[in-house]
Amino acid sequence: LERLPAELLLVLDRSTSMIREKLQSGESNWSVLTRAVDGAVRKTEGGVLWGLKAFPTTSACDVQTGVEHDVAVNNYNAISATVMQSTPGNNNGTPTTAAMVAATGYLKGRTSPNPKYILLATDGEPTCLNGNGSREATDIPAAIAAIADAAKAGFHTFVVGVSPQRQAGRALETLNGMAVAGAEPRDGDTKFYSVTSEAELTASLNAIAGQVGSCSFNLSKTPPSPDNVAVDIDGKRIAQSATNGWQYNASKTAIILNGTLCEAARNGKLKSVKITFGCAGVVIPVL
Repeated sequence: LERLPAELLLVLDRSTSMIREKLQSGESNWSVLTRAVDGAVRKTEGGVLWGLKAFPTTSACDVQTGVEHDVAVNNYNAISATVMQSTPGNNNGTPTTAAMVAATGYLKGRTSPNPKYILLATDGEPTCLNGNGSREATDIPAAIAAIADAAKAGFHTFVVGVSPQRQAGRALETLNGMAVAGAEPRDGDTKFYSVTSEAELTASLNAIAGQVGSCSFNLSKTPPSPDNVAVDIDGKRIAQSATNGWQYNASKTAIILNGTLCEAARNGKLKSVKITFGCAGVVIPVL
């Protein structure tokens, strides 16, 4: 089996606070974030299919359907050019709910067997309650629900919280809630990727890009008897397990390794992955 590349849709916050608030270096959140995004996409574009959804689309709470750039291999030049031209305006809210709904709708429309993820990079609490155009009206529960809906649809969300001002109080609770809802929380008390400097941001983006997609393997067809298959890795029979073994994706068009097997796949330590389709009631021998 050939390993599937991941599709990673960057959902990028263009709220006004991105240019008003500063990181430890004294630079704006936007300057540091866009520089780190530029480096991460350039470094990983050959193995990760990056796409871009920026929000708001124009100003205030406006979020249009679709994305700025479809997910695609070698997408660095296109994404970099758009991000550099997308400096936030002075009246931009943080319509996270609408952005996540648009991102989820876009990914639902894709038919590739590749694993699909969302990377939400934000420095503010969600606003634009009910999409009413008020960038001051907080919209926290709906944003968390939209992220949970994306996860239910099969699209996990990694949450990156940018800014020293977002590391305590309601902002901390909100970012933690979004990370848990996205089904990719970090260990420890801080569940999101908390960044207060460019070095932390670069490390977080590279870590996320390195995690996704490298544990999924495409099948040529759906097994005729899905409960009677055998997966062998480097000549060893592997048990079906949701914690440390293999499992199907939702449509049974790919197998996903998890646990220590996934770690080994990410580190390039696996030489061959083979799946054998069996007929119902026939034991597949270990060769």
